[in-house]
Amino acid sequence: MEPLSSLHLLTEAVRNAGADIAPSYQEYIQLAFAVATDCGEAGRADFLALCSLSPKYDRQAADKLFSNALKTGRNDVHIGTAFHLAELCGVKIQAEISGPVGTVGTEVHPPSGTHTHTRKRGVPAGE
Repeated sequence: MEPLSSLHLLTEAVRNAGADIAPSYQEYIQLAFAVATDCGEAGRADFLALCSLSPKYDRQAADKLFSNALKTGRNDVHIGTAFHLAELCGVKIQAEISGPVGTVGTEVHPPSGTHTHTRKRGVPAGE
């Protein structure tokens, strides 16, 4: 699956969960670079949507940060970082991501089968 398609799926899952996946400034910066690196300008709307779930959300500041991430470019942070931030908040989606998915210094491990999956409240398992 292409990074932008994966990002769309992640954004939908995070919105449904109402999760703030970047509560700290450091995570906010990582999210901006992850989306900018692998999705470019096409990822801006999803980045803003993900940030909007934070009580500290400031659209102008988020927009400026994303523009700076596009200009600066940190090629060592990839879309897998966004998925990791979501997983830390209990949001997990099944998607195959092609290309680099980790950040420098992280190992990529195959799924262990022990992960939990988020589902919409009120929907029984298996539906």
